[in-house]
Amino acid sequence: MNTDEANKHVVSCIKLLDAGNLAAALAYCAAQRIDPPQCSLTADSSNAHRLRAKAMEHLSDPKWWQKRLDILGKRDAWMAEMKKQREGQETSP
Repeated sequence: MNTDEANKHVVSCIKLLDAGNLAAALAYCAAQRIDPPQCSLTADSSNAHRLRAKAMEHLSDPKWWQKRLDILGKRDAWMAEMKKQREGQETSP
């Protein structure tokens, strides 16, 4: 994966976060097939506030996105290889 793709996702998330919409930024992340950072959107504890701040930090970090996009690319390649192997086994006599 290239850094341009990671930066594209960062820009999208920052727009949502600047609008005060953490829920939409988390949903955007999930829509990209990336597990979003875990945090409560409603809890009012110091830990919940810390986790929301950390989630916003991750969603606006190109390195965080790059790492997850790299993992997703590897996972997709592995799944495609497994599918190819299964299809090859199904056609063998």
